Amino acid sequence: MAPKFSIRTLLGGLIAAAPGFLAAAEAQPTFPGDQIEFFEKNIRPILVESCQDCHGGHRHENGLRLDSRAAVLRGSDYGQIVVAGNPEGSKLLKAVKHAPGVEAMPKKRDKLSASQVAALEKWVAMGLPWPQEKEQAVGHHDKPSWQEHWAFQKVAKPAEPTLTKLKGEVKNGLDKHVAAKLEEAGLAFAPAAGRATLGRRLYLDLTGLQPTFEDLQKFVKDQSPDAVAKLVDKLLDSPRYGERWARHWLDVARYSDVDGYRAGGVDNRLPYSYTYRDWVVQALNKDLPYDQFITQQLAADKLLPPAQGRSDPSLAAMGFLTIGDYFLGDRLLQNDDRIDVVSRGLLGLTVTCARCHDHKYDPIPSKDYYALYSVFNSSETPDKLPVIGEAADKAAAEDFKSKVAVIEKEMQTFRQEVYGDIRNSARLKEYLVFARKALELQSEQFRGEAGKAKLRDRYADGLRDMVKRNAYVAKPHPVMLAWKKLSDLPDGDFAAKAPAVVQELTKPESPVNAVVKNELAKRPAPKTFDDVAGLYSDVFVTCINGKEPDNADWQAVRAMLMDGRSPMAVPVDQIDRFFTRKDREHMTQLENKITKLELTSEGAPQRAMVMLDKEKPADVKVMIRGNPGRQGEPAPRGFLTAWVARSSAKAADALSSPN
Repeated sequence: MAPKFSIRTLLGGLIAAAPGFLAAAEAQPTFPGDQIEFFEKNIRPILVESCQDCHGGHRHENGLRLDSRAAVLRGSDYGQIVVAGNPEGSKLLKAVKHAPGVEAMPKKRDKLSASQVAALEKWVAMGLPWPQEKEQAVGHHDKPSWQEHWAFQKVAKPAEPTLTKLKGEVKNGLDKHVAAKLEEAGLAFAPAAGRATLGRRLYLDLTGLQPTFEDLQKFVKDQSPDAVAKLVDKLLDSPRYGERWARHWLDVARYSDVDGYRAGGVDNRLPYSYTYRDWVVQALNKDLPYDQFITQQLAADKLLPPAQGRSDPSLAAMGFLTIGDYFLGDRLLQNDDRIDVVSRGLLGLTVTCARCHDHKYDPIPSKDYYALYSVFNSSETPDKLPVIGEAADKAAAEDFKSKVAVIEKEMQTFRQEVYGDIRNSARLKEYLVFARKALELQSEQFRGEAGKAKLRDRYADGLRDMVKRNAYVAKPHPVMLAWKKLSDLPDGDFAAKAPAVVQELTKPESPVNAVVKNELAKRPAPKTFDDVAGLYSDVFVTCINGKEPDNADWQAVRAMLMDGRSPMAVPVDQIDRFFTRKDREHMTQLENKITKLELTSEGAPQRAMVMLDKEKPADVKVMIRGNPGRQGEPAPRGFLTAWVARSSAKAADALSSPN
């Protein structure tokens, strides 16, 4: 079974370095002189004149270069383009022949002549002869080992230098290294700071605040050997210490009280960002161990028992992942931002460079980026953030709850109005009439026409899709068979031809669903298709309101309407998906009222801006050159492979050790 990864998967790789994984380039074969001459006279001119403007050293569209034999064999982002010795199996030849199913090449020049195509065929059949030449590196595998870089070396204690002139001024091991460099430069230590200067520096460094005159004088007059240590301890115990130094970490975490630009008038302020800020301050003031400081920010929800995990104050730490730009709801950019804050903030590595290509300098292939992307893509921020603390003022808390309840009731009432409007028989008839008229309209035109008809375009589109799937297919659904037959009649002759069609549809042996058949038999023959839409509207509304008899025919109608793809199956609490811009603006105004209350009311509870695992993981494939429309190989959830390899090797060594 494959290992299961979630946000906590990140934790295992944060403290290890990894071995290299460089692949040796395949040695270039040697070709006879006559084949090299053939290449120089017949092939290189074609490549230079017709191909290398787009597929050369300066520009390589789709990852394809045609300026070296190795690059030709390597192919494009989509795979191989030639098979040495096999012209028939080479995409390159199909492209220059303008064969169907392959993009014609060259794109910006005239089609190659028959003789040029023949020369390319002969070249491929020969095995792609190419003169020996030094190939330029194409990717990080051709570069020196990343492990040689100082940043990936184990921390080692340096040897202590030998001092001559400044030996007597050294007070600790660090001073020895400073003194050695000073001696090399012919310099000496600066004079010791005066007592008042030292006290002021300690206050500014540790709390960011100037000392009062009285506090400074107290330190100046304290001549005890541990005076400095006592002042440092006092300042470290001050709440101001955490407030000062939290600012540095909050910069790493890209802390903000807003989440970037929000369209549609949405209030972009974050009512609960302060809970993360306060958690960082408290963590520093409590001297929380660094490993706990990191793990809680990545996976606080995984470190707690299930019951406690819903309300523990440590959940506020997860703001590290969620306090970022909203990016107008763009999931790609949101996940990229989270990968960036984890990798740069905790590892000092620019992993997001690998979004579009293997990292040029570090051991981070693009697949590693998308393995991390899969981790965050399998997580989500809940609509209702967990409460981790109540307001101290109980009366203010009750006032806050009652005001929010009034607004939420107004929001639910509006949803009910929209829900009722689209399930009203007369309105549903309008939607069904429009669905038939707009059957083949493209999206932009469809939305425009729906707006003119004062219909909610997303709901209308859903109904159109339902009608298409059940009526306009080779074998229509029995419920929609009458719709299809009557829809085929031309509007000009509808009244004249409809009675005969209805008579045929209502025969006992007709395959039309009995509910529709009975309605057709009871009513006068339709004079226009609007009458047909009205019949179906009445049947559908009767069914979705639960007023139909419990028999197989009505159950068939219900099954079609309640299909997961049908807009009529959407419950009232999800009706927002059919909102128009005007609907959305009204709802936004109400939501902004709640946001304002959360920001200003003393009775608002404390909530943690958490990120939780989705019920179903959502792994992705590598997006070639960062383009979601160009899918590569799967990238299951995981951490950076170089770090995982190092961690695995260390674990294996530990397990095999006799100790």
